[in-house]
Amino acid sequence: MKKFNLFLAFILMTVCVQMQAMKKVSPRQQKQVIAQISRIASKVKTMRCNFTQVSDYSFMDEKTTSVGCMSYNSSGGLLWQYTSPFKYIVTVNNGKIITRSGNHVNTMDMKSNKMYQNISRMMMNCVSGKNLNANRDFTVSLFAEGKEWIACLYPKKPAMKNMFRYIRLHFNNAKKMVEGVDMVHANGDNIQIRLSNIQVTYRQ
Repeated sequence: MKKFNLFLAFILMTVCVQMQAMKKVSPRQQKQVIAQISRIASKVKTMRCNFTQVSDYSFMDEKTTSVGCMSYNSSGGLLWQYTSPFKYIVTVNNGKIITRSGNHVNTMDMKSNKMYQNISRMMMNCVSGKNLNANRDFTVSLFAEGKEWIACLYPKKPAMKNMFRYIRLHFNNAKKMVEGVDMVHANGDNIQIRLSNIQVTYRQ
């Protein structure tokens, strides 16, 4: 469970872009951009990429960097695999979250735990960029910064507020695809994840 909590770093990431450096877009532009992002996200069939994760926890003396690979499919499957400095796998599929570390396997049934359902939905949406419009879990504000659109997600529900202050999704301005996630825990701990070598297939 400790490793799974560390994994939630997946959606926590260091805030390297200060709020004042970002420009909040108008409500009209936000609606237009989110519509474009949602339209592209709805067409994604599969997605594969590498990732680099930088974790900054208050209980650690230094930041830690992890690397690995991720694969996603629109039917509801997600594989998040750490390859260095340790090997650890998280799989979301068929209503279950499965973690593997060496010979140890832990399975959590999302149907029996609403928090797991919320975490799973958040993980999927962060990777795909779906559900920015009328999001039931987060209030969304959109900012422009350089060649990125940055969606800031603020938790609505108490349970999620106890976990996260906010989440930032970094979208490539031209492709409208997620390329990074910043998440900040309620206690200020944060994680930064950047995606690379992104390969996507689309529905015909």
